[in-house]
Amino acid sequence: MKKSVFLTLALSIFATLASKASISGAGDIMFTGFNSDGNDDLAFVLLNSYTANTPIFFTDNEWDGAAWSDAGETFFHWSSPVNLAEGTVITLGGLSSGVIAASTGSATFDSGANFGLAASNESVYAYVGASFDTTTPGFLSAFANSGFVSVPTGSLANTGLVAGSTATEFTNGHDIFAYNGDRSSQAAWADYRALTGGTANWISQDGSGDQSIDLVAPDLPFDSTAFTLGAAVPEPGVSLLITMSAMGLLSRRRRVR
Repeated sequence: MKKSVFLTLALSIFATLASKASISGAGDIMFTGFNSDGNDDLAFVLLNSYTANTPIFFTDNEWDGAAWSDAGETFFHWSSPVNLAEGTVITLGGLSSGVIAASTGSATFDSGANFGLAASNESVYAYVGASFDTTTPGFLSAFANSGFVSVPTGSLANTGLVAGSTATEFTNGHDIFAYNGDRSSQAAWADYRALTGGTANWISQDGSGDQSIDLVAPDLPFDSTAFTLGAAVPEPGVSLLITMSAMGLLSRRRRVR
């Protein structure tokens, strides 16, 4: 009887862990790099587990609170053929060329011909959905170099995103930005949202020419060091399973004696 109860509880725990939510909601990814010089680049970190072949869409089209409002912008998507763990950093390069180089997985343009990122009045949105032009995007994050203003940079209205938490908002119009904050000390993945969403943990540069290769930080390539947690905290289900297993072993030892 005890074995049956233990087995049932163990299977339930493993089923719960297996069904853990994947990339789907606000803050599940956060941007860690933005470059509008040279070939144009982005970087982002996964703050939830990624399920293989799930497309994550990106666009520099302006969201006006209800729809995409600029037909002249581009859409593209990134995906990986394998599952990826929380903390993985993905870099995307060559956005202005129309052929995107991804550090992991692959990225492809879905629509538009005005490739690349603008040096000012630019915003980039990341979202999930049935297609790149979905009317009901599930917003994951956003980045702005000149603020989130409906015209001309795009809005956070009705996205579920919050600047400083699940979106990153700069207002200085700089060309290149790189996150240079903590990547290893937080107790939970969600704790990195405020660090990457705030502006204090970034460096940026502006000016004529290509600041991404001028040997003054920030420069390319963006840091691809994975984010990690500061303490190995087992999943609640794993902790319970370990405890139950230990109790079972103790019980068997007592019976042997």
